[in-house]
Order: sequence, then structure tokens, then C-alpha cells
Amino acid sequence: PDALSDLVPNHIASLPEDPFSGQPFAYAPTNSSYLLYSTGPDMVSNNGEPMGEEGSLEERVGDIVLHQG
Repeated sequence: PDALSDLVPNHIASLPEDPFSGQPFAYAPTNSSYLLYSTGPDMVSNNGEPMGEEGSLEERVGDIVLHQG
């Protein structure tokens, strides 16, 4: 879909909430698939740039990518 909201209500009852931001997960369609991500603990969208693996979870910068295709 062009937007996650296009799935409501025919495919899902409501949009799932990002546990970090309290907003719907970030979504961007691509040429052949889509990008779906959470802002992560820094609660800042990094446009789908994956969170680093160094340091504690609270210190990491980047997003938690759920699907990238």
C-alpha cells in the first residue's frame, strides 16, 4: 500500500503502535517492497537507518528495522 493506513479496516483493525514513540510504526514503500521501522529508544526517526550494536540500548542511535526489502 501507499500508506499503512490503507490497510485499515479491511486488513487490520487499527495501526500497531511503536512502543517507543507511541505513534504508528514508520512505513515507506519502495520500488519492490517496503521499509517498516520503529524509532527505537532515542525516539527519533533516522529514516530507517538501523540502530548500532555498541553500548547499552539507551545509548544507541538509529531505528529498529522490522522489514526492509
